[in-house]
Amino acid sequence: MMPPLAVALGDPAGIGPEIAAKAWMARESQDLHPFFAVGDVRSIETVWSGPVVRISDPDQAAAAFDHGLPVIQMEDAGPTMPGQPTLEGARCSLDSLEIAVGLARSGSAAAVVTGPVAKEQLYGIGFQHPGQTEFVAERCGV
Repeated sequence: MMPPLAVALGDPAGIGPEIAAKAWMARESQDLHPFFAVGDVRSIETVWSGPVVRISDPDQAAAAFDHGLPVIQMEDAGPTMPGQPTLEGARCSLDSLEIAVGLARSGSAAAVVTGPVAKEQLYGIGFQHPGQTEFVAERCGV
């Protein structure tokens, strides 16, 4: 069986958490393959009141997928206000991307889906790439 997809939520103050929640809600009608989010659970709970299942390993995602949106919790991104990105949120989004890419490279995740990031905030914490695609390419040796 193919491993689940890893969804790096992107900036906690962006639309990534909402998109992941809406995708999970459409899992049956769209016959979606199991996926799990990587990020701060609070960013999802800020924009959605649906069920969230915290997991610690991608192997748990398929079993949790029917019961709630599986999430591997990253560090606390601090207070999150939709539409107002912060440096703490940028650190969380970068760490989430790093973990998701690592899980895909190890074969624990089938692929990585990236949520939108706030590039200005990422550059503020030292991010050196034009975007997430170039970051992923570097991590994959491409």
